[in-house]
Amino acid sequence: ALAASDQTFALTVISEQSPILLRDGDTATLVQALRQFPAAQIEQRHGLALSYAFAQIFCGELPAAQALLNKLMPQLQPKHLGTAYIIETTLAQRQGEIDRMLAAAEKAYAYLDQTPAPLIQLLGVNLAELYTFRLGKNKAALDLLETPFRQIQQARQPHLYFHCANLVAATLVMQGQLQAAHDLYQQALLLGERWQTPDLLGAVQAGIGKIFFEWGDLATAEQHLRAGLLACRQMKAVVPLISNAVALARLLWLLGQKEEAEAILAEAQQMALEKPAQLPRLVHWQQWRKADNGWVGITVAAQGERPQEIDYQSLFAQLKAVQLELAKGQRETNGRLPTSKWPTLAAAHLRASLKKLYQLAEQAGQIDTCLDIGLTQVALEAQAGQTAVAQQHLF
Repeated sequence: ALAASDQTFALTVISEQSPILLRDGDTATLVQALRQFPAAQIEQRHGLALSYAFAQIFCGELPAAQALLNKLMPQLQPKHLGTAYIIETTLAQRQGEIDRMLAAAEKAYAYLDQTPAPLIQLLGVNLAELYTFRLGKNKAALDLLETPFRQIQQARQPHLYFHCANLVAATLVMQGQLQAAHDLYQQALLLGERWQTPDLLGAVQAGIGKIFFEWGDLATAEQHLRAGLLACRQMKAVVPLISNAVALARLLWLLGQKEEAEAILAEAQQMALEKPAQLPRLVHWQQWRKADNGWVGITVAAQGERPQEIDYQSLFAQLKAVQLELAKGQRETNGRLPTSKWPTLAAAHLRASLKKLYQLAEQAGQIDTCLDIGLTQVALEAQAGQTAVAQQHLF
């Protein structure tokens, strides 16, 4: 149709296929196809335009999706408003704006009777992700996901299923349930083979790789992390690619393959910087560089000033800031910091910060973060010369 310059028929075909492309996660194809049309032609078809906005989000083009949604909102009929508000929740979620996301979700609930079931399920998944990664309410997230996760699998919605499976498994990992998370990831791999959707398995492969990294099986971890990175590249999925690249780079560095590790991190950072709207969402993902005596965490975006008040939202950033201070001290003194360079006041401040961070992580049920904080406490006391206290934290 496009070759024959019949844009009207071409748009009809794309409109019919867009739900299937979204369901299967082939958002890049949809975006590429619709870029060939004048914006006015797309905007006249409200359902297609909303699908376009969704596809742009999943391709990391948040500003374009927001601009399109803002233009459509005053023109939409009630049958499309539920979809529009769910798009708004997804945009707010990716941009880290909790209040805006909750406000949009509340409006979306008013139109659920006119909203397709997959979008209602996506709304539940978005809220569950908010509970897990932004509010630290792991149990609430798992409760919220229980029913839609089962429905999504039965309805054979690959894109939404893998997104949901990754969220559930990541929450289980936070709670220290690595075997349960591994079993869920393996189930997702089998479904990916059955559904013939290998490109959607990037985050799944990365999740399995991280678990085997924790279990000390580096060869299996590398195999899965490489497969995950390849899938993320093919889908141009920026957020899981960053997480995958960090994990693989750390593993390769441990194996002595430093040049490849640096190249993978450089690729990940470039992808993130090319889509600056992703940076607020990427604050939880860290790039890592091997210092002389340890891993020093460096965020993708430039580090701003530390927040004065420690709360759950800043937990991860605060912990990395403390670890950065410790790593700097190790590097400056070859791992042995003289008392003169370790003021009592600074040590006391870091101790208080770590104690508060541990309490927050424990309340959130994040066992993995509790372990990370505990090991940081060990390192802090060891550097301060408090060997007995360090041993108490360790055991």
